[in-house]
Parts: sequence; C-alpha cells; structure tokens
Amino acid sequence: MSKYRLTYFDARGRAEVSRLLFAAAGKAYEDIRIPVSEVRNKHQDWLSIKERAPFGQLPMLEVDDDFILAQSHAIERFLAREFDMYGKDEFERAEVDMFVQAVDDLLTSLIEYHFLVTDLAEKETIKQKFFRYSCLNVLDACEVRMSDPTSFLVGESLTLADLSLLDLRSWIQNVFPDDHVMLLGPYANIYRHNQMVASLPGIAEWLEKRPKTAF
Repeated sequence: MSKYRLTYFDARGRAEVSRLLFAAAGKAYEDIRIPVSEVRNKHQDWLSIKERAPFGQLPMLEVDDDFILAQSHAIERFLAREFDMYGKDEFERAEVDMFVQAVDDLLTSLIEYHFLVTDLAEKETIKQKFFRYSCLNVLDACEVRMSDPTSFLVGESLTLADLSLLDLRSWIQNVFPDDHVMLLGPYANIYRHNQMVASLPGIAEWLEKRPKTAF
C-alpha cells in the first residue's frame, strides 16, 4: 500500500479537492499543514519544505518517499487515476478534464477578486462579470447535465469533476457571503448534486471533522 503525504498551507485552498479525493477513496494520508505565520516569518521548517518542493510551491504530494508531485491539478488527476475516480475511458476522462477546467476558470476569478485586487471599482467590475457571464455559463452547463437528481457529472460514478463542483460551492459561499444564495439559488439540480456528494461515505465524515479555516 502506498504511503501518501500531502503538504499545503493551513487552509482548504488549492489542496482541498485532493483531500476530498482521499476522503472519498477512504485512503490514509498525512495531511501536513504549514501555518501562514511560518511562511510570513520565513521559518526554517517552511524554507526546508519550499526548497524540496518542485517550483518552490504548494500543494505538494509525496508518495512512498521517492515520488514528488506539484501543481494542484496534476496532483488531483494523479489521485483520481489512483482511486478510480477519473472516468472509465478516454471520453469520460476528457469530460472530467473539461468540467475541472471550467471550475478552475471560476476559481481563478474568485482568487483574483478576493485576494489580489484592492481597487474597489476594479473589484466591482470583476464581480459583475463573474455574476453575469462567467459563473452562469458554467453553472448552466452543470445544471442541464444533472437533470437526473441522482446523476453524476460524468459517467455513472463519482469522479474528480463532482468533487471540484462541490469545492466550488464552498468558494462561492466564502467569497460572496451576502450574495451566494442569489447566485446559486436557481440551480436546484446542482444543489441536489452537492448534497448527494457531500453525504457520501468518507466525504461526509471529512466535511464534519476537517479543520475550520476561512478558505
């Protein structure tokens, strides 16, 4: 049995989908979290990890002490293949990638809006574009895809795409605490899908016990 070690900051952020994959698969791993204070203060523990990490960035996945992988989506795809959550054939895997990329486009906008942009006028422009165009295009496609309340986004079983969509809901709720109901409310199929995925064995337990962080 492989030994997994996932290293990231003390946040959900770009590592949470990987944690959801571990939870859904029921696989044990070391969930190593680096306090933000250690990063800001350039603590030696953080500097040692940064030196070992490809590109000097997190998240980082280590397998059996002899394989290191960086970049959140590369890690997610690796784990999804390992745990049989990446579709049954090339067509399904292509669709999984399609939905994951669409969700990532939205996450990039959310991160830019919340963490990087300080000018209020620019923030409002990004928000309006997100609400009126970018987000609706993705949510509309997912809503139609899941006309069957018990269906998954791709194929007949849980995949990386479903977990990415679940994580997106958390991001939207955190970034837009006053507006997320207005944005997500019309999407009944997505809501049922999120609830179904969140109630699956392993995932429900993880959502209940995971550390409480802002993002």
